[in-house]
Amino acid sequence: MPKKQNIYQKRDNLWEGRYTHDGKRKSLYGKTQTEVITKLKAVEADINNNEYIEKSKLKVGEWLQIWLNEYTADIKDSTRLEYQRIVDKRIIPVIGGKQLQKLRPDSVQSFYNSLYGEDCKKPLSPRSVEFTHAVLHKALSKAVALDYMKKNVCKDAILPTKIKKEVQILDDIPAFLTAVHGHKYEPLFLTLLYTGARVGEILGLSWNAVDFKTQTITLNQQLALARKKGESAKLTTLKNNKTRRLTPPREVFQILENHRREQLQAQLLAGQAWKNENNLVFTNPLGVHLDGCNLTRTFKKFLSDNKLKVVPLHSLRHTAATLMLQGGDSPKTVQKALGHHSAAFTLDVYGHVTETMERESANNFQRLIEAAKVM
Repeated sequence: MPKKQNIYQKRDNLWEGRYTHDGKRKSLYGKTQTEVITKLKAVEADINNNEYIEKSKLKVGEWLQIWLNEYTADIKDSTRLEYQRIVDKRIIPVIGGKQLQKLRPDSVQSFYNSLYGEDCKKPLSPRSVEFTHAVLHKALSKAVALDYMKKNVCKDAILPTKIKKEVQILDDIPAFLTAVHGHKYEPLFLTLLYTGARVGEILGLSWNAVDFKTQTITLNQQLALARKKGESAKLTTLKNNKTRRLTPPREVFQILENHRREQLQAQLLAGQAWKNENNLVFTNPLGVHLDGCNLTRTFKKFLSDNKLKVVPLHSLRHTAATLMLQGGDSPKTVQKALGHHSAAFTLDVYGHVTETMERESANNFQRLIEAAKVM
């Protein structure tokens, strides 16, 4: 508790209230004696509730930069770069100049509204607004933990309603398999389709992780795209930092066996120009890792040229998951194969599949009932 409270009227007609805390004398000001008394009572209440915070002129933008530099060492470089982009491009231009301790919930809400409201020239998607909120929320939570703020003022903000997009899958798998035969990326496309792995996981797949004897594939790294000009792609940990082991169909290992022979021939032709120091499964003819963006463009062009439904390369993963569920694999099995954090998330993403399966189950049950009535 403050040991001492004194109120004085200054020459400029302002009122000053003095109190002592932790051996230090402090002052606060107001236009009237009543205002100062109210402020002193609020300070005393904060001290009694262990919520007292020293006044600071630290601005939101300054704190965000401190947070990024000092308190994000536990996240991936690519994620930190994305945080930095959001801070620089979205948050700081709007609320970066406000004092951290004076930031109010309504200011944060107005900021979010400016990102997607009717007056916004280039409204962001609900997902982008949610991610921006996540970055600001994390930064302010740390500020609260370090006693720079009393509470996280973006905690109860209202975000735009997310519109759930139905996943896209290949609609004619036999036609796709026929068309892809002989394509230079046939082994890669089929490995994605038959494993359900993410593109980055397969581009970062090493031969050391392919066990032909046990017919398993261990996913323990991914190839992350460059985020800044002048940087190059690099191998990083998986999205959730959890290694997982796949047991795909035997066909995958036949595909990889054939591909390994072709890669060895490419290595012989390249000679000293061969650069596959990470022993990657999928590379260009000189052993250099493949570029995910170029690969996506190639995939879409391949589909278009063969008059197939044009979907993103990531749709091969969605197609694999759909086939697993339709084939009778449990949501838990599919969740582990895909590397999702929970089976509930898997069911949420692929709800369209489970709805179809539920209808089929109901129809089967109805047929059993009708058959029983006949007997």
